[in-house]
Amino acid sequence: MDIENLKQAFLPPHSGSTPIYVRLANYYRLQIKSGELPEGAKMIPEEEICQVLGISRTTVRQAMNLLVEQGLLVRYRGKGTYVSQKKYSRSFNHLYNFSSDMEAMGVTPSSSTLKQEIIGVQGTAVQTALELPDDKASAFHLKRIRMADGQPVLIEDTYIPSFLCPGIERHDFEKSSLYEVLKNTYNLTPYSASESLQGIIIPRHERTLLQCAQNTVGYQINRVARLDSSFVYEFTSSITRADICSYQFQLNNSPSSQTNSIMIFNRDAGGK
Repeated sequence: MDIENLKQAFLPPHSGSTPIYVRLANYYRLQIKSGELPEGAKMIPEEEICQVLGISRTTVRQAMNLLVEQGLLVRYRGKGTYVSQKKYSRSFNHLYNFSSDMEAMGVTPSSSTLKQEIIGVQGTAVQTALELPDDKASAFHLKRIRMADGQPVLIEDTYIPSFLCPGIERHDFEKSSLYEVLKNTYNLTPYSASESLQGIIIPRHERTLLQCAQNTVGYQINRVARLDSSFVYEFTSSITRADICSYQFQLNNSPSSQTNSIMIFNRDAGGK
């Protein structure tokens, strides 16, 4: 939308009792939701809005901040403010399946398999995570790039005790869901899982796979899943870019209340 459309469409700044910054935010929100401002569109500079509408920079900044907080706009240092592109939200208050969760959001999931092999894990952190004795210290290793609508969002290294799933390395996990194979072929279904999240600078090799720049900040997420017998059957370590993935947590004061957390993927990041 150009500056002339803004002048014609926006109400006089001093009319009505609603704060000006709220009305300005509501105006732009309607333009975004209606598609008048498409995904990826660059916003009019704040100083121009100030001049056209005769309002202060503080007022305009309040409106823009509100839209940024709501995920409708995104700022890039030295480049300007843009309309955010579609974000993918994934709830972590249940035992998730990447493919199923992406499909539930109307997103097309896909995977690129980098490794699928049986490896020895004796003396490694994988053996510790899987709680394997030395005489059974081998695991099926599946390394994949997980994508949403073709955009790389996660690199996953998954390890499963090999004695639980003989022959699993022969499956095609670019076409098949790992969890579906484990369930239907090996009668293995997750009962509980725990995850830890740590901020990192994404290593060079992973930066290449995730198509991101040097010194990009990311998350490393370690997941340990158990069967209903409490036996550890999966350890997954994943890395994702922090600029396209964030987490929101809903916290409750009551110890008995469930804590909800949301992951948001922003496919607009890095595109400007």
